[in-house]
Amino acid sequence: MEESKSNSGKKEKIMFTSKRDDNFEVYIMDEDGNNVSNLSQNSSVDYGINWSPDGNKILFYSDRSGNEEIWQMDLNGSNQVNLTNAPSNERNAVYSPDGKTIAFTSDRDNKIKDIYLMDREGKNVRRLTHNKVYCESPEWTKDGNHIIFTLLLKEDNYDKSSNGELFIINISGTNLKRLTYKNGFDSGADFHLMEIRFLFTEDLNMGIWTFMS
Repeated sequence: MEESKSNSGKKEKIMFTSKRDDNFEVYIMDEDGNNVSNLSQNSSVDYGINWSPDGNKILFYSDRSGNEEIWQMDLNGSNQVNLTNAPSNERNAVYSPDGKTIAFTSDRDNKIKDIYLMDREGKNVRRLTHNKVYCESPEWTKDGNHIIFTLLLKEDNYDKSSNGELFIINISGTNLKRLTYKNGFDSGADFHLMEIRFLFTEDLNMGIWTFMS
């Protein structure tokens, strides 16, 4: 189950995905677990949720059009709009801190996924990374100037075929830097501004590690 809590300053709501209706759907409920509501209401897979900064919009990906696309809907499930409308596969959509830009992954220009940016209306799509291997889980820094993500590396000193490491890049596509150097799959980074650190998951023990920036 994937879960996300609204940070809009209004009454707390919890958004999550579930297969309780036989396929993955996007749900919302009160913070006490009451008033559970199916927002996506579709027989296809709906997954990969993200709140807009103001708490009024929800991003998710769905294969209802025949391939994975980035969709947006209102908090009550209305006005569901396909933002990408491409023959490729898109996932991992996240709003920028000001809500004006969306980062997402796509294989539209490559057989493997790269990170792209687009306006919140789905316009002005531009490619951010040009990787030769798979990447995932983009996340914005709080100032909106950088994106941290996971990139798969093939390294001779690791006994598995791929090793996921955290990288950071400017939203202009420049100044790519590697942040982690540890065998295992590092993913799901989330910045914490006040203590100048971010959290990520590491698959060696499925725990939470803290990396001091």
